[in-house]
Order: sequence, then structure tokens, then C-alpha cells
Amino acid sequence: MLSCLLVAHQAGNVGYSGTELLRHALIGYNTGWVTTSDPNWLRQYSDEIGALAGWYLTNGHLYDSAFTWTGNTNVDRSQPWSWA
Repeated sequence: MLSCLLVAHQAGNVGYSGTELLRHALIGYNTGWVTTSDPNWLRQYSDEIGALAGWYLTNGHLYDSAFTWTGNTNVDRSQPWSWA
């Protein structure tokens, strides 16, 4: 968890806020860099994680053994950050 907070802080220091901060923090947590030269990859990668997180939150599966996966058609990807 501390790693996530440090990367979010790093993304904030670069000037990102709101959804952009979340996107860049996710990229930074998994790659080590909060910036990328490919904005399409940034959105695709981070928004998939955001949509999956929203599924867990809105369906009440934060503390049980239910799970989802990348590409699952049960996950609504139309507004991946609406839960945030």
C-alpha cells in the first residue's frame, strides 16, 4: 500500500490530478514510471484496471472470493472511473 501512495504522490508532483493522477499512478506502480509516451496505452491499461476495480466495488466483492479478469464481458468499461 505504501508503494501505491508513493507513486500517487510522484504522479501528483508531476502535475496530474483526478482521473489522470489515478491513470499515471497505476502505470507507475506497475512499470516504475508515471509518464509514458503512448497516451493510448496509458488509457487502455489504466482504464481496464479502473473498470475492474469498479466491478469489485459496485458488486460488493471487495472481501470475498469472487473475481473477474481482463476482457470479462460482465465488466462495464463505458465509464471506468465513475466509481472513483
